[in-house]
Amino acid sequence: MKTLLTNTVVVSLFYLTAFVDVFSGVLILGGILPEGGAGSPSQLFRFFLLFLLFRVAMLSRRFFYNLSFFIIYILSVELISFLFHQSAYGLIIGLIYGGKIIYLLLVYYALKVLVYNQYLTTSRVKKHIKRYILLTSLLLLLPFFLNIGNSTYLEGTFGFKGFFSSGNGLGVFLGVSSLLLIYHFKIHKSYYSFLRSIITLFATLIVGSKTALFFFVTGISTLLFSIKRYLSILFMVMGGLVLIYYLPSLINTFGVVFDVIVFRFNNADNFFSFIMSNRDVYFLDAIENYRIDGFLFFRIFFGFGVYTSFRDPSNHYLSFDTLESDFADLFFMYGLFSLLIYFSIILYFGFIGLRKRKYFLSIIFIFLIFHSLFAGHVILNSMSGVMLPLIAFLMKED
Repeated sequence: MKTLLTNTVVVSLFYLTAFVDVFSGVLILGGILPEGGAGSPSQLFRFFLLFLLFRVAMLSRRFFYNLSFFIIYILSVELISFLFHQSAYGLIIGLIYGGKIIYLLLVYYALKVLVYNQYLTTSRVKKHIKRYILLTSLLLLLPFFLNIGNSTYLEGTFGFKGFFSSGNGLGVFLGVSSLLLIYHFKIHKSYYSFLRSIITLFATLIVGSKTALFFFVTGISTLLFSIKRYLSILFMVMGGLVLIYYLPSLINTFGVVFDVIVFRFNNADNFFSFIMSNRDVYFLDAIENYRIDGFLFFRIFFGFGVYTSFRDPSNHYLSFDTLESDFADLFFMYGLFSLLIYFSIILYFGFIGLRKRKYFLSIIFIFLIFHSLFAGHVILNSMSGVMLPLIAFLMKED
């Protein structure tokens, strides 16, 4: 029974998830399902995973109590919020996004339980993570080389996300994953780990988001310094020849990108707004709409749910959207209490990484946290967010 449960968790989490995300992307990009709506295959599949992972986590009494506390907290906030907005759709959205937070906790707890009870070894978990990353990269690269799929941005000028629905989430996932694979290459120095790193770096590059480009430059620089000097020179020469060959098309492509960057820079209020893609403006607008009079004062500490967030809860015609900053979204949805827990988790694993001298893993973790706090697409995006518990697990167990 426990062997069956372990195998089901491993296959579902590390192998089926990527295919389900692609299937969801096909339905969303094809206009069959709304983007950010309820009932996508990815949401339904992760709902199934929630129960599966919770079943594993129950093997530890301490983890069971921790999870029960978070589940009761999120359910309580969402139900109280529902009494005000009275929208069944709003309640469903709240449970979906609240479930995404629980999902990340469950991934970490379930892996810890499986390893502690010797149903899995840490080395096996690492192999499954690397295969999961490679599989996702190939599911992006295959349609890229077949010239089918979708652009990262609506304008279609730059970037490719294949059949994945979220270019931003995909860029974060692949970017962090590429650094994680390079970290393992630095340790093992095998040909296969090097090839895997190159494949994931190229997949990261073609996504074309600012985050993906940042991770690509960071990753390729780290990789060049990690290989033998003559190989580093060889790759730079080969890269230079490829650059010369594709120079005309690259000039045209980067010209479009540069025009977009200049346009956004000229229309930003300041440099910080430009870097944040105007997310600071969204936050200031949210503050202006944020009511804390009377009973609503308690929302400062406990939030008012996903659907209401910063909005006036007495408005029964709410429209749902996030602020694309996990710091802001957590505060408005679940209050200062949720931020306290989040920062406590960050400090805990930051301390673990430094104490165990896992400096490169700690840097990857910090990159992911900074993106989470200021650019979002981590805590409330199950695809990219899953890297948080996976890296936390490696920092603690590896």
